[in-house]
Amino acid sequence: MKLILLIAIFSALAVVNLGTPSADQVRYNYTELPNGEYCYTPRRRCTSADQCCRPYDTTAAFHGCGRIWPKDKREKS
Repeated sequence: MKLILLIAIFSALAVVNLGTPSADQVRYNYTELPNGEYCYTPRRRCTSADQCCRPYDTTAAFHGCGRIWPKDKREKS
């Protein structure tokens, strides 16, 4: 009985873990910002949603932004 319960728990965890897309697997549409830089993936920090890259598949993935856009990234080198 314990073995069946352990297998069920392991299977449920495997489905949850494999079913969620990680940030490395999501393809983003990189667009150029008005300051000449390109949009950031959700892992990077930015000040507004306009600075975040949008995923190609918006139903399976989402985008989000941090609060701070680093000063060294504001200006194009």
